[in-house]
Amino acid sequence: MLNTYTITIMKRIILFNYAHEVAFRMLSKLPVGGMIAVDEVAKNDPQKFIECVKDLIDHGFYMFEFSNDYKFVKRINTILEWKR
Repeated sequence: MLNTYTITIMKRIILFNYAHEVAFRMLSKLPVGGMIAVDEVAKNDPQKFIECVKDLIDHGFYMFEFSNDYKFVKRINTILEWKR
């Protein structure tokens, strides 16, 4: 039987993965050179969206980059480029 703490952690993991999947699907639809405004796609929680995209980039999805002020995300490539 699972305790309340374990269930809470499991819910957070599922939500974390879902948020990243939604962000990736949205960004993957952009053409190369296409940009989206963070405030327009993440009206409820722009900071969460920024963190999700940062995590994606940190985990090898180098096809995306932020503007210097983190207000826009741009697709810079069509393929994944794994840094070695």
